[in-house]
Amino acid sequence: MSLPLSAAPATTVDLPGAELLKGILSTSPPATVSLIGSLCIAILWVVGLPAGYLFDQGYCKWEIVGGSIFFLGGMFGLSVSKTYYQCVLAYGVAVGIGGGFLFSPAMSAVGSYFYKRRASTIGIVICGAAIGAVIFPIFFNKAFPGLGFGSTIRIAAYFQTGCFVIGNLLIRPRDLPRKDLPPTLPLIKSFLKEPMTWLVNGGCAFAMLGIFVPQFYFQTYLESKNAPQVLISYGYALINSTAAITRATIGLAADRFGFLNSILPVAYYCTLMIYVMVAANSTGGYIAYALFFGIANGAWVSLMTPCIMLLANNVNEIGVRIGLGYLFLAIPTLIGSPIAGALLTRAGGYWAPF
Repeated sequence: MSLPLSAAPATTVDLPGAELLKGILSTSPPATVSLIGSLCIAILWVVGLPAGYLFDQGYCKWEIVGGSIFFLGGMFGLSVSKTYYQCVLAYGVAVGIGGGFLFSPAMSAVGSYFYKRRASTIGIVICGAAIGAVIFPIFFNKAFPGLGFGSTIRIAAYFQTGCFVIGNLLIRPRDLPRKDLPPTLPLIKSFLKEPMTWLVNGGCAFAMLGIFVPQFYFQTYLESKNAPQVLISYGYALINSTAAITRATIGLAADRFGFLNSILPVAYYCTLMIYVMVAANSTGGYIAYALFFGIANGAWVSLMTPCIMLLANNVNEIGVRIGLGYLFLAIPTLIGSPIAGALLTRAGGYWAPF
């Protein structure tokens, strides 16, 4: 859990984004700023393919070390960034690359140990990201006004360094006899000929167009509604508090009823929660929305990876299967939030993107 927890700023959609909108990038439109976080997540998914291949080849430990270095380099770079393009390179690119070489091997390593209880165990691990996404927003909102952007980001990076050290020391992929797999490109081509590859990965990709949009714009939505400051400060924490609980528990249902049988109603629930954000117009409504959207978001994130793993014919395919599935997610993740930001700017209200 230490790796997902420390990587929470990369895996929970641009937590510093709201502060960038108010600070050094205050003159940039929301769609432009949201592109930084979307690029970070998109690169994280793209890197999942080479990361998965390297995992299958036995390089898990080296991936974790390299990913930690890239991630921390990006965070420290973000702390001294002064321009938009510096933020893009530091957070969008470096943190994204680092997150990809951390997230994919961590999920593959856990998945290699389990089959019957795979959804439950992966949900518990991914729960670390939600816990981090409770801690970091509270810390950022408390520290930004007094310490400033740069110092706050550096303190967060020091905390992440400790978590990465723990993760690097503890993570151990399952030691299995390596089967002679065909070269990667022919293997991927064979996967792409399977209808289930397109149904599962394509469905996940379509859902990723909108699943993180409410989370990215929730804080700015509260500010536009003149919500209480305490709620603005703790909005992300509310979302991720229920997301953490759901990620740790939804796997029990998936292991009992099946991954695909569980993720379909979750997808419908997520769609409903995206639509109803603009219906929240009171303090009670904001709190209720944050809690119920957190349930939707946590369930989806927890079940998506086990569904992709389900396509693997044997444990030696898990890395490439996850990497290919994550590659499907890259473009929808990249364009989802910027499209919503462009609609928000053009329409002048939150009703358009939601």
